Amino acid sequence: MDTVCNHKHLGNGSIILCHNGAKYTAQALDTLITTLQDKGYEIVKVSDLIYKENYSE
Repeated sequence: MDTVCNHKHLGNGSIILCHNGAKYTAQALDTLITTLQDKGYEIVKVSDLIYKENYSE
């Protein structure tokens, strides 16, 4: 968890991938989310970042 929350490339727009089959993901997830929120980050789903209307290619 410390590796993610204090990573040198962590910043606005970062995408954090958690593997659901990893040994400690489930135990670390609550603390990971809380720590990132305490640092001022907002947790959103990737699908919320995708334009659904009014976009052009």
